[in-house]
Order: sequence, then structure tokens, then C-alpha cells
Amino acid sequence: MDKKLLGLFFLLALQSFGQTQLLKGKIVVDSLQGAAINIVNLDKGIGTVNDEMGYFELKVSIGDHLYFSSVQFEAYEKEVKEADLKKEEVKIVLLPKVNELEEVTISNIKLTGNLDKDILSVKPKPFLQATDLGLPQSKKKPLTQAQRRLYTARSSNGLVPLDLVINMISGRLKRLKKMRELEILDQKVYQGEHAFDSLFFTKELKIPEELITDFVYYCTDDVHYSKLLSRDKKLNLLEFFQEKAAHYITIKKKELGAGYEEMIKEK
Repeated sequence: MDKKLLGLFFLLALQSFGQTQLLKGKIVVDSLQGAAINIVNLDKGIGTVNDEMGYFELKVSIGDHLYFSSVQFEAYEKEVKEADLKKEEVKIVLLPKVNELEEVTISNIKLTGNLDKDILSVKPKPFLQATDLGLPQSKKKPLTQAQRRLYTARSSNGLVPLDLVINMISGRLKRLKKMRELEILDQKVYQGEHAFDSLFFTKELKIPEELITDFVYYCTDDVHYSKLLSRDKKLNLLEFFQEKAAHYITIKKKELGAGYEEMIKEK
């Protein structure tokens, strides 16, 4: 092995064995409303979630990469700096996920108010597809952000093979794979949470509205959960949630005590 590459290997290896310290932080968003943010140390393979006020604690070393994700907010990655460990708390600002709407064009056609006349003056524009222009039409779904990063890290993309080796040694591929796994998890939680109206969770299952997302995350630990997300298994998913709710409520009552009953009463 080339001496320079060998030296780079040991340098990067030494960086991964830094002193472990407790990082204290707070999630800053417009409206938290009890949202559970997944906070994962991609280098150490450990994680936590924030409390109802947004505070969290996690063991880290300088150079570790933290990944923040949830169904409500855009994913965010942060590298731990020495200055972060000197702060009383690190503030993490997350942005809400925004569903992009189709562009609306304001027509300059003057309408008279007479529908019989106005309908004749409006000429609909034909919808063009790639095939109309003689171009091949791809049936593949566009890649997500995590998928694009993973693909870029794996591909030489015109670079020398050394870049791929460096990515593997530095643990970047491992972190990107973990980010992709968390992205898939968030998608599965979103599917389960929106499979039923919130009243099903609050009235039928007796789960406070602010804990619905947390409950669905709890359900994803069961190996059968993913198999129930298809439309034809909706009744099975309903029964699955009913079975899981009792055990989840027992756990939360032990964790929150009287606070759980107060959350129920508020609804």
C-alpha cells in the first residue's frame, strides 16, 4: 500500500477514537408540539430523541456526525466541533417540510361573466410528454437526497479510485447508508401515521395527539409493521395498531406518570 495512503488511513482511524463527551442541545423550530426528532450519532451507532421542550443529550466525540430526522421537518446533518462541546447547549434549527404545489399561471384573458361566451375564449394548452418530443420517457422514480448522496459516494464520478477508498476509510459510506435507512424509516412512519384519521389514534386507541408519531415509531420495531403498509392490508394494520396500543400506553404511563393522564384529559 502506498505510504501516503497508509498514513491517511491511520490519521483518519485516530480521529475516530476521540474522547467521548456528553453533548447537550435543543431543537429549535417554529412549533415543536411534542414532535419526536430522531437524533442519531452516525459514527457511534447510538441515538436519542428530544423531550417535549426540545432538549436532548447524546454521547459524542469531536468529528462525529449527528443526523436529525423526523416526518415533520427536513433532515439535517451536523459534524461535532470542539466549540460545540464547550457550549452549555447547542441549538439545532430545523425547517418544516414543505409540500411543493404546482405552479399556477394567471391568465390575461378578460372574462365577461357569461359562461357560454367565456368558455369559448379559453383555449386549453395541450399537455406535452417526453415522448411527444421524441425523447425517451423514464419510468424510474427520482432519487431522494440520501439516495443521491449514497450514489455519489459510491461512484467515481470521473474521479480517481482513491476517492472511493477514502470514502470507505473515513466512514462516509457507512454514514450515508445509515442516513438512507433513517429516511426509509421516516417514510414508513409517515405512511402509518396517515393511514387513519387522528381521531382513530386519540379516541379509539386513547393515545394523545402529540404522541401519535412516537407511537408509530414504536410500532416500526415490529418486523410485521412494514408488511402491513399496503392498501389491501389496511384492516390488518388497524388491528395491529390496536394490539400495540395497550403495551405502548403501559410504557408511557411508567415514563410520564400522571403526566400521561393529563395529556389525555386535555383532549
